[in-house]
Amino acid sequence: MQPYPGDSGDLQPHKMSGPGGGEGGEDVDSHIKAQLEDDVIREALTSGTDLRQYSQSVEKELRQLENLSIQDYISKAQNIATLHHQITECDSILENMQGMLEGFLTHLSTISQEIQSLQEQSASINVQLTNRKKVHTQLSAFIDQLMVPEVMIHHILNTPVTDELFMQQLKALNQKIRFVKEQNFRDAHSCQDVQDIVDKLTVKAVSKIREYLLQKVYQFRKPLSNYQIPQNAMIKHKFFFEFLLLHARTIAAEVHDEYIETMSKVYSSYFQSYTKQLWKLQYEEGVTRDDLMGVEDTRTNSFFTKSLKSRGTVFTLGNRDSLLTPQGLTQDIIVPHTASKGDAKYAFEVLFRSQQYALMDNGCREYIFLSEFFMVKDADALKLFMTVMGKTLQHIQKEVCGVVMGCYDSIALYLCVHLIHQYRLLCHKRAVPALDTHWEQLLHMIWPRFEYVVKMNIQSIQECDPSKMAALDMRPHYEKTREDSRECERLKELLGQRTGEYIEEVLAPHFGGMLTFVREADHLIANNNTEALKDYEKKVVPLVRSFSATWKKSVERLNNEVMQCFTNFRTGTLVLQRALETLITAHHTFNRILTNQAFHHLNIKADIVNSHHLIVEAKKYKPTF
Repeated sequence: MQPYPGDSGDLQPHKMSGPGGGEGGEDVDSHIKAQLEDDVIREALTSGTDLRQYSQSVEKELRQLENLSIQDYISKAQNIATLHHQITECDSILENMQGMLEGFLTHLSTISQEIQSLQEQSASINVQLTNRKKVHTQLSAFIDQLMVPEVMIHHILNTPVTDELFMQQLKALNQKIRFVKEQNFRDAHSCQDVQDIVDKLTVKAVSKIREYLLQKVYQFRKPLSNYQIPQNAMIKHKFFFEFLLLHARTIAAEVHDEYIETMSKVYSSYFQSYTKQLWKLQYEEGVTRDDLMGVEDTRTNSFFTKSLKSRGTVFTLGNRDSLLTPQGLTQDIIVPHTASKGDAKYAFEVLFRSQQYALMDNGCREYIFLSEFFMVKDADALKLFMTVMGKTLQHIQKEVCGVVMGCYDSIALYLCVHLIHQYRLLCHKRAVPALDTHWEQLLHMIWPRFEYVVKMNIQSIQECDPSKMAALDMRPHYEKTREDSRECERLKELLGQRTGEYIEEVLAPHFGGMLTFVREADHLIANNNTEALKDYEKKVVPLVRSFSATWKKSVERLNNEVMQCFTNFRTGTLVLQRALETLITAHHTFNRILTNQAFHHLNIKADIVNSHHLIVEAKKYKPTF
């Protein structure tokens, strides 16, 4: 046992660093301070015990404790030996387990390498399998596309071209031809095995398609044939021409040229004959250069109705504008053979509508057919259309020009201009721009002629002598339009605005004095200006007596004047009623003014007309509809 530091044998004075002792001195000081803070030392110091004695006492206690510990250790020696033996055995077991685990670890490392090797082999095998499947799929597809099945040979050789099975096998053959060409380009020698049979099937298919299409084209040449039937059949089998275009361009050109030549002649012949027969149905006695507004009419027959004795119908619209309604624009064309049996005659615009509607209907259908069947669009479609319809359009324009140049019927010309605009819109709705040039040509013919005829009528009015004219109707012409049109609404608005002004003017000659008096005197009464009202005393008596003597005749004259100013009886009656209502209101105010104190001394009571009499008289002119 080590002696306690406080023992006398070891009790030595501590060396302490003085000033400048450095860091060692500071450590000793801190150590002493720590020792002094110990509870045992602090107790020994505070109790005044001698440290040497205290050290010996502590040493004695320590030796006693040591002896006790040795005795306890000797008594427990057997247990300690057993524990040591157990610990040795555990170390041996753990050492064996460590060896086993290290062996497992080495074995697992070997297994991991084997698994990794197997994974690499599996990935390689999977890639090989995938590649083989792709090769097998491509090879199978290649063989399928290259092989010519018996069903294809049978239907191409024996089935009619109109049969759906032929169409299916023709499309399959088209794909096979394209595939063989692609493989030949890639130098695939296997294509040589089927090249011969594919070429023979192509020749057979082309031969059958050519025969069918030319047969349909020849049907157009039959008289009175319906063009839509063979056209619809050709559109249904438009793949035939596509097949020819891909694999037999010479035959495709033959079919193309044959159709163009045939239809060009068919349309030209049809419209020449139709136009010639159509013009025969025009009125025999038409409008001439003498049928002008400012020229005196000496004829007894009219343009439209034999019973009329004037040319008034020449400048009357009537129901001629019915051609511009949706029903009128698209109604059936005139059949000259049928119309001639009933001795029917028509105005020029009716014949023009029938001709242009037939042209528009056939032209739109032809443009759509050419675009779909021959697979052209835009400029190419327009060029092909003009190749087919060019002669027909030129002939129609020439015929129309001949009639228009001799036409003096301004209404007919104007209706034709509107028909052109409407048919142009219909063409655009059908997505057919091919006739735009035709419509422009017609407008260049008709519009200048219309301006010329209108100027002739204007000049005739400027140069006419009214004294040499027969009885003239000075009333305005009737406005004829639909009730729901924008024009009608606008005219109603203008009529309402001007009706008040017209009523003031038409009442002024008959009742102007009374109306002026009522307006001025009523204003003074409203402002309580009694002194100024006395200035009107001199006017009251003449006004009352004049109105009492003339009001009935004045109302009758008012009725005649208003009704003569309006050709529309309904409008004239409504204006007359408003005028009478204005008069009755003014007269009622007139009688109320006369009751004012400023006019009590006047002797006019017997001459005042009761407003009730005026109302009863006005009811005679009330409309009954």
